[in-house]
Amino acid sequence: RMLTDYIASELPRLMELKTQDALEALELIADVSKHFADPRVLSSLTDLTQLGSSHINFYAVGSLCALGVEVPQPVIDALARDLEYAAMTYHLLQQHGKANQFPAECTGEEYLAKSDLVRWLNYPTELGKSPDEIVYLGRIKPLFKKEVFHVFKFRSDSDTLGEELKNKWLIGWSSNEGGTFSNFDEFAPYEQEPIEKALKKIKKQLIG
Repeated sequence: RMLTDYIASELPRLMELKTQDALEALELIADVSKHFADPRVLSSLTDLTQLGSSHINFYAVGSLCALGVEVPQPVIDALARDLEYAAMTYHLLQQHGKANQFPAECTGEEYLAKSDLVRWLNYPTELGKSPDEIVYLGRIKPLFKKEVFHVFKFRSDSDTLGEELKNKWLIGWSSNEGGTFSNFDEFAPYEQEPIEKALKKIKKQLIG
């Protein structure tokens, strides 16, 4: 009861502050709120989604789904169009039997693979942010395997890249088996090749 009272009081208080520290705290509270089925918490969670922060809304949607509360459709639509969160939101809704709320035009393999790669690139150990541009190159399906690789080129001015790689087209991929990766190899050696031949070389030389 004490924890419930604390969360119920902290949610509206932090929403009023709108500082960076408050937003980070709201992200954590939005996630743990799934364990507190209190009308005050549920009401504040719904209000929380109106802040328009994908970082917070993803966890708020998870808690609302876990508590059996209807999630406002505009919130799901916004997450579906945010590449950093689209694939994770789709899989979250699938887990709760609510995949039909995810916009159908955002459920294609290519789009969800792009979302997986963008999410991975956002990690501090990678680019630490979304790429400035990302372009789909095509798919690779090894013989006798179910795994499909969706291959992309992307570029970024991230400080995690060396000067020689900043704003250069780099290669990354995401597979339907959950493997998402980039070693920041340049696309330049393949760009003069027909795309089918380039993809074969990328598979042989980079993906394996």
